[in-house]
Amino acid sequence: FIGFFSEYFESKGDPKTFALEEMRITLTDKFEMSEMPDYDFTLETDELVLFVTKEEFELLEEYGELTLEDYGNLVIENGGLTEVSELYQEGELYYFDYIYEDSIDIYYLNFVYESENAFWLVTFAISDFGSSDYMDYFFEWASSVSFVE
Repeated sequence: FIGFFSEYFESKGDPKTFALEEMRITLTDKFEMSEMPDYDFTLETDELVLFVTKEEFELLEEYGELTLEDYGNLVIENGGLTEVSELYQEGELYYFDYIYEDSIDIYYLNFVYESENAFWLVTFAISDFGSSDYMDYFFEWASSVSFVE
């Protein structure tokens, strides 16, 4: 029994920091870079995927000056998610989540960030069945995001 749990937690991997332009995020060595259309960066393991989208401020000029909270709400609105999600704040983290229902329900946990010249959307995607096993990790990883200008 104890062996099962120690193996389970070890299977998450050792900490590893990934550099994505000026953004840094510490995940684990289980993540590997991959490419998916419509995303600036993608990292994945056998169980989950991390999508990163960067939106330069100049691309959002039509919306006026946006705060990080404004940007998070704009992403929810433009994604058609106002009926299923809302923006939350925990400490310095702004996030929202939702479930995409299909043959396999996918849980999406999205964090928004602001760097010197852009907003960033960092999305963790995992089967809804396994999402609760990773919740603490998602917030730990999201808290590790930093920017070098």
